[in-house]
Amino acid sequence: GEGIRIQGIPDIRIDDCEIRNNLNEGIESQWIRASSEDNARIEITRCKIRNNGDEGIDLDIAPIDGLNPPLQQGAQVRIRIRHCSIEENQLEGIVVDLDTRNKDQMDVRIRIDDTLVRANGMTGIFLDGDADAAIRVARCQISANHGDGISATGIASGPIPSVQHCNIIGNGGAGIATYGLGSIAAWHCWVDGNGQGIFRSPRGSITFQNSVLSPGTPGLDISSFHYCLVEGNLIPAELPEGVIYDVPQMLGRPILYTRGTGLVDGTVVLEGNATIPADTRVEIADDGILRQIISSEGSIIALDPPPDDVPVSSAVFFWAVDEGPHEDATPIPASSMIQASDPTSVDEDGFPHDLGPSGNNSLQFVGPDPALPAAPDESQLISVNPSPSLPSISGLWKLFFSRELPVDIDQAVRLQIDGIDRTGDLEIQRNAANLTVNLVPAPQPGQQTLLEILPFFGVDSGNDSVRRIF
Repeated sequence: GEGIRIQGIPDIRIDDCEIRNNLNEGIESQWIRASSEDNARIEITRCKIRNNGDEGIDLDIAPIDGLNPPLQQGAQVRIRIRHCSIEENQLEGIVVDLDTRNKDQMDVRIRIDDTLVRANGMTGIFLDGDADAAIRVARCQISANHGDGISATGIASGPIPSVQHCNIIGNGGAGIATYGLGSIAAWHCWVDGNGQGIFRSPRGSITFQNSVLSPGTPGLDISSFHYCLVEGNLIPAELPEGVIYDVPQMLGRPILYTRGTGLVDGTVVLEGNATIPADTRVEIADDGILRQIISSEGSIIALDPPPDDVPVSSAVFFWAVDEGPHEDATPIPASSMIQASDPTSVDEDGFPHDLGPSGNNSLQFVGPDPALPAAPDESQLISVNPSPSLPSISGLWKLFFSRELPVDIDQAVRLQIDGIDRTGDLEIQRNAANLTVNLVPAPQPGQQTLLEILPFFGVDSGNDSVRRIF
């Protein structure tokens, strides 16, 4: 069965536990419920959740039932996962399933902060967004999972999960992916070495801002990149303004990502035609152990110390001698990542922030560290109607935030159509935590829209990041 099973209207904190080797989920909820009189809260902190037979954490938030809908409308659900290690579970590392409906008017907020999500059998973090919610994934190391790093579904009006200051590296699928009309906004992230590329979003919307992205391949759609460094086989002349084509120079980065499978004799057979770099050390599934290559024959390598278990198609990181095994995206001196973020948001010295997870990161850290304080809360975008995954031909957008907006929020809104500033043609209305933006005349079909919210300030309601909506 499960390690811990949660039902009903919970008010629970699971702290400093090791939850491992269960047949099913490590932690599972069967329908988290809430009412206007009894709010639901789940907090999972400082836990090691590993080697479970299904998901590491699987939380399902229930819709309003037919017993007493008025009592349930407006209910609050709060979920927070922080300083945890979610590793080597058979299915996803973390799943959050929103089965609520927008008509229920529930206030759902989900935070996944300062957590390691590594070497799980499917996607690292899966967000099933069938209704609006404020979802944030911040300062997480999401690496070596067999599926995508992060993936999300969505509906026509949202939600738009925010992914910030994360390392998303060496996963078997895409770094970030959406299904259906899902949308994700990522900024100050490092996305590198993922088996199916930087992102995958056939119908949805994924935007990157102030991030370091690799590999960039011919044919890659970079229209959603804004002030990013891209490494790979792109032609610099094709890059839009604010995007840099260069090699990311940082403190701790593997020199090669590939995948491999353990054999019964303890050796590892590498996939594809990867050339084994000379004078390197090997790390399996980002486990923090550097191993020396003691022999190699074709694609088969023997390691010291030998790995205990290498499941089929596990991540294999190669490190240069005297480097690793800890990834660190802090730029080194003379790196083109330095002060290369969107100039509308500046550091204390008055210069733009650095690209990647170290830029505009008040904690200057990624991953679990219980000694760190909680980062300051800011107003967060919950959803946009219509979603960025839909054509914006009406010129009317409704934005919903997690906190009441300052009265001068209209000064922070910027809009471009096909690269031309149309901010002066906007009609902007603020109503508490909601913002209505109307462009007159409306954009024409096929025109490219760029809607941004610049840093804004207010008592307990500010946000010091530039937010590219679409």
